[in-house]
Amino acid sequence: MGIVFVIFIHLVAIFLISTFFALVSIILTRVLSKVENRKRKMFFAGIAPYVGLYSFYIFGLFGAILVSEIKNVDIGIGDCWYVPIKGNCKLTFIDLEEQSYLDDDNKPLIESVAYIQLTEDKLFGKTYDSLYFSYNMTTKDFQKYKSELELLKDNDSPKLNLKKAMDFYIERRNEIAGIYFTIVGVISALTSIIILWILRKLIFKTTERYD
Repeated sequence: MGIVFVIFIHLVAIFLISTFFALVSIILTRVLSKVENRKRKMFFAGIAPYVGLYSFYIFGLFGAILVSEIKNVDIGIGDCWYVPIKGNCKLTFIDLEEQSYLDDDNKPLIESVAYIQLTEDKLFGKTYDSLYFSYNMTTKDFQKYKSELELLKDNDSPKLNLKKAMDFYIERRNEIAGIYFTIVGVISALTSIIILWILRKLIFKTTERYD
């Protein structure tokens, strides 16, 4: 799915969730609040979920895209997402986990990467076709193997510790930019709270004559 379509789906989902909370908030406010200021309270209760959730999403999305550009880590929405490994080497997915490939300097090395392991300067992996591979990111030497034993012998390695490619992507992304995404989330939440606070002040001030 394209990123525009994914964002559209997110916006629709937020609208439905906001509508549910707005209806519940309006009913509770109508039942529990005193007659004084009731109209203003109900109006705020109805609009607050939309403003709060949409502002949180928009600021969060903008911040995540900014982090993605700065740290060169894709945020994981849309048709294609990737994570850098070392230098210009990266792991990329297109639409599905199975449609993955490894490339260096924009030159594809191998497709359908199912499992992967990163050492200091080497990558080991296995494809969905049960083909094993190794890649030395320093010497740019790429090799394919028919079995795990063949790979281990050629690389003087006692054993493999392969991870699912998607798990590797998530761990690597969090390692590179996880703290920054968390900061973006906190800032977005605080910004939404401030906007709601300002909105509440404005509503209770400008609609006073209707009570």
